[in-house]
Amino acid sequence: MRFLGHICGRVVVILVDTGSTHNFMDPFVIQRAHLPSNPMEGLSVKVANRQAVRSEGSYAAVPLHMQGNLYTVDFYILTLGGYDIVLGVQWL
Repeated sequence: MRFLGHICGRVVVILVDTGSTHNFMDPFVIQRAHLPSNPMEGLSVKVANRQAVRSEGSYAAVPLHMQGNLYTVDFYILTLGGYDIVLGVQWL
């Protein structure tokens, strides 16, 4: 499912993906939303083509407004292509 949301007043395109174990944010969102630059340790991720990719770090407790609700979400930083945010089973 696809939704629009807001992080720090910036519009983001969100994919809710039950096949994803974690939540991911594209690095471009960090720049657009002016999130503080203190990312934490990353994670090795196996993407759709079964290739292992290392995330660029993570952010904890990011405020995400979606569908009239406020969520506090932990994200791993990963170049996504096509979406700004992927919400996986971790969010569900």
